[in-house]
Amino acid sequence: MADSKNATRRTNFGGWHYAFDLFELKEQVVQEFRGQMEQHVQAFLNHFRPEERKKKDQFRLRGWININKPVTSIRSTRTRAVSCRLPIM
Repeated sequence: MADSKNATRRTNFGGWHYAFDLFELKEQVVQEFRGQMEQHVQAFLNHFRPEERKKKDQFRLRGWININKPVTSIRSTRTRAVSCRLPIM
């Protein structure tokens, strides 16, 4: 993942951006994180459904990593985002 071929500059602070889908990595820590995120997304979806309509949805998580240079303001030096395509309820 740290290989420069896996990165691109997409930040206005000259940081590092992982160029591919994070969840496609086969590393154990990434797969464990993916499992946890899938559980959270599923719980979020079912939270809004009546008990009789709760179910296991099929969705795909996509994720990336941005790491920015430290700055001298209140802004965070790390950003993260996860996106997933959710089924229409």
